[in-house]
Amino acid sequence: MNKTTLAPHIISLSALFVLGNGCIIFPKYFASQFNFTAYLISLAGLLLLYVCVSLLWEKVLGEMPKTVLSFGVGIFALFVGAESILSLADFISKIVLPETPKFFIFLILGLSAVYFSLKKTESLLKFSLISLVLSGAVILFFFIGGADKYELRNIFVFKLPEFSEILPQIKPYLLNPVLQSLVLPVFLWQSFGETRTRQGFFGVLWGAVILGLCILSSVLLFGAQLSGSLEFPFASLVSTVTVGRLFTRLDGFAYFVFFVASVVKTAVCLKTAFGSLKAIDKSLKGK
Repeated sequence: MNKTTLAPHIISLSALFVLGNGCIIFPKYFASQFNFTAYLISLAGLLLLYVCVSLLWEKVLGEMPKTVLSFGVGIFALFVGAESILSLADFISKIVLPETPKFFIFLILGLSAVYFSLKKTESLLKFSLISLVLSGAVILFFFIGGADKYELRNIFVFKLPEFSEILPQIKPYLLNPVLQSLVLPVFLWQSFGETRTRQGFFGVLWGAVILGLCILSSVLLFGAQLSGSLEFPFASLVSTVTVGRLFTRLDGFAYFVFFVASVVKTAVCLKTAFGSLKAIDKSLKGK
């Protein structure tokens, strides 16, 4: 495949990475009236930091010796992937299969992520393209489906927040997706020999928009504080959406989104960690 045909695939993979496990866990339990405002601020930071790191990696860091740097990147990627798959396993063990030991659920999901990480990058990209189209449609459907129950006052901010009020709301989003998305430029560099900054940027932006719809829909329906007190806010919103008398339980569509986003994110992290190990091996051998 050439650069042109791969562009939508890279955008899709990057978007799913940002969506990741965030669609399962956000907003957090301490959410306040400034939560969605904090997400928008974090989004601006995400885009700026992503472009800076992507360009820096392509121009400087990617050419440096790979021992210490690659080791750090590999460890961080493993941490991000583990958190993503653990969030999905926690959701499934509590909501979908409460009678099944969490260890077995984690094992099956982990093996699924390993399977995708061992496939060629092109296969993961094709899967991501199809999955993003379906996931975006599902999230938009649920966002619109719950609109008749929304309270717009839940997102209105009637005063400028103080720094001490907004910082705790920003912090979770800085950790995920802002910092975690910095795995993407390394993955793209390892896969293509360049970070594809433009395509990665649009993918990160698209993923952040979709994740924002998940957060916004929960806040509009439940309010920030109640939404944050729910263990799985978006899943709770999904359970309230019905279509006529026949389609009253549409949760399975949301479960599909949770699965593909978390597994793709973990598979990318595993591929990045494997690539870092190869870089360290080559560096030690002087190649």
